[in-house]
Amino acid sequence: MKKNKEGTQVAKHKDKKSFKARLSSIIMCAPVTIWSVLFVLVPVGMLLFMSFMTKGPLGKIVYKFTLDNYAEIFKPVYVTVVKQSLLIAVWTTVLTILLGYPLATVIAHVKKKTSGVLTVLLMLPLWVSGLVILYSFVVMLNNSGIINTVLMSLGIIKKPIDLLYNNFAVIVGMIYMFLPFAVLPMYSSIEKLDPGLIEASKDLGAGPICRSNSYIDPLYRILYGNGYARWRYLDDGW
Repeated sequence: MKKNKEGTQVAKHKDKKSFKARLSSIIMCAPVTIWSVLFVLVPVGMLLFMSFMTKGPLGKIVYKFTLDNYAEIFKPVYVTVVKQSLLIAVWTTVLTILLGYPLATVIAHVKKKTSGVLTVLLMLPLWVSGLVILYSFVVMLNNSGIINTVLMSLGIIKKPIDLLYNNFAVIVGMIYMFLPFAVLPMYSSIEKLDPGLIEASKDLGAGPICRSNSYIDPLYRILYGNGYARWRYLDDGW
């Protein structure tokens, strides 16, 4: 009988603990959940609902169901826009990874003070207004800008290169803005890699390519996805 009583008391105590843990987790998650529902799910739901409505005169929404809005996606104009967007997205993703991979590795393997300085320099684009960055790129990339002026003065080119108002300028601007969000997740994980495993692979005769394929790259693939998801999320917000 005593054992049964003790067992029931322990079970009640565990139930109270689990209830308190659940309650605390609910309280902690409630603000983020409410914010996400009010400012993400509800607006997206409203946009989805309005996308099936008819467009009236002067852009007014007429609450009449239609699929014409989605049929317009297949018009040549929109197909061209989608192709250009996908092309820019692919180039930006590939170049961001190629630039972010070695940069994150360098930051992770230098001294702590140097690493801190490099991290601050990496975060500088986030501290500057987007309008200021935009004008600075216009100054650098236009026909009479710094890049064309230097190249012409060195005799490398005879005529200015069109670097502005094209896909190249868009890709450069996107890489500049979103590179930190690809590098920082890589850096935080590269810093935690066990150097002993790399040394062990060296002792076993593995070359740089073999080490990269069998140990480092599988770990970085997760980082690539993480970095890509972060900057694409921000890009969609822009």
